Amino acid sequence: MSSVSCSSQNYKDDDALIFLNKFDFVDQFIENSKPFAPLFHLDKENLNKSISEFQNKYSSEAIKAKLVQFIKETFSKEELSKMKDLDADAIVDLDKEKFKSFEKKIEKLFDDQYIEGNRLLSGIEITGIPNQSRPFEFFTVNKPNGLYIASAFDSYLPQNVQISQEPLIKGSDFLSSRTSESESQQIFIELDPKDQNTIIKHFSNLQKEPLALIINKRIINIISDTPKINNNILVIYSPWSKDKLQMFSDSINKKH
Repeated sequence: MSSVSCSSQNYKDDDALIFLNKFDFVDQFIENSKPFAPLFHLDKENLNKSISEFQNKYSSEAIKAKLVQFIKETFSKEELSKMKDLDADAIVDLDKEKFKSFEKKIEKLFDDQYIEGNRLLSGIEITGIPNQSRPFEFFTVNKPNGLYIASAFDSYLPQNVQISQEPLIKGSDFLSSRTSESESQQIFIELDPKDQNTIIKHFSNLQKEPLALIINKRIINIISDTPKINNNILVIYSPWSKDKLQMFSDSINKKH
């Protein structure tokens, strides 16, 4: 069970705090927050508005305050007073439907933290309105060029993809780039044999995860299976227009 001080200046409702102390919701949040610890330990010069807002929203004190708010929204003062002398199981049994509605609010808070935290760790910033026909154009990814491991990718919610902190292959290791001479939306990346083998080895793993090609802070596409590699050339289809792909390709070549 978690321990929250009833003397905290942030709370005025002792009965709500007594209720909270009978459950381990705060401890659960602390445990679930561990993957996002890097966001709470950044130097001031590395903070931006989104990270500062995340820190304020999901600090331990803010979470406690939010849970107390949920308790007050769900249960009346009379109910909370009655629950003071009950244990956790008895509180749940007192009104299971009402307690379930309380848990749903907590689950939503868990989900929001998970999505927002992973977006920040992945460097994702929403810049426009989602459009299924242009799935990667409404957000940016604040990471250097390269091929990154991409977890939890959902084509309907591409903005929630989780991008690894470090690239599997750095963009600086791309030898050259070009686009298709036809109208097909393809980009061709020249790789050395070592990097080709890295890709093949990655997709031979039983627990293989997709790869995201990132150029100029944009996802070019998510590769879910072993891509085509012809004569040292990695071939990647992309939903970006041919003109945009040409711009991405030119930017790679300018850095060599």
